[in-house]
Amino acid sequence: MNERTIERGGWYFKVHGSSGTDGIDRERLATLAIEVVAGRAGRQVRRSRAATTRVAEFSDATPADIFFRILEPWRGAATLKSWFRSAGAEHIAQISAALAASGIGAPPVLLTARELATGREIVATARVAGFMVPRHLGPRRESLARKRMVLNALGAEVARLHRAGFVHGDLTPFNVFVMPGEPPPIVFIDHERTRRPRFASARVRLRNLVQLGHFDLAGLSNTDRMRVWRAYCVAGGAPATTLKRVAKMLTRRIVRDRARERDRPVAIVETGKLREG
Repeated sequence: MNERTIERGGWYFKVHGSSGTDGIDRERLATLAIEVVAGRAGRQVRRSRAATTRVAEFSDATPADIFFRILEPWRGAATLKSWFRSAGAEHIAQISAALAASGIGAPPVLLTARELATGREIVATARVAGFMVPRHLGPRRESLARKRMVLNALGAEVARLHRAGFVHGDLTPFNVFVMPGEPPPIVFIDHERTRRPRFASARVRLRNLVQLGHFDLAGLSNTDRMRVWRAYCVAGGAPATTLKRVAKMLTRRIVRDRARERDRPVAIVETGKLREG
């Protein structure tokens, strides 16, 4: 791996991978990253309290879409966590490389950066081909057979993720891309909180299944949730009781969310009515 650094306008970039072998010159990519952060290039595709994601085309000569994840500095109690963890951007690069080395789909990190004056960070990755999971659920889906294939592949791949020792920090349907193919390859994105702990309890791992089911998405039924969970159990060798356990965890989370915010739209899952599809 090329570990050289690039300095641009108060930002210090670290090159990941071999610069130029993918047709993307890291020097020019660093310049584009600064333009994106300043709002002079790219368009915003997602925003949260902790990060903003923008996408921009690398150049006319090399028309590759690049995702720029702009991480805000740690604040408040979260600052304590930064003392015991690597920097956010560096962690994403390391965990993405570890996932890829384990055969788990994750977008390769091209460049990371840190602005010393503010503590902001940037992670640049190539755009993932394929579509997010919700695209395969609604009325625009290719077919019912394809939908079921995607759900089965998703459950099996989450089991493989866990068998490799990883736990995703925010495994929502919007952080999972489905690639063309049969069975469809799965790619996980947004790895700020993805970890490879020395020990993870069953409950910690099952939270990933709760995160996947905790959305009121068009085309996503209780039967679909059960299909994902059942595929997870089959691929991971988990007991059948896991299905009821995940359903109860999801129900408790929904009750908790309703108590916090009555008007928030959430998925409704009644344990007694869940059935296998």
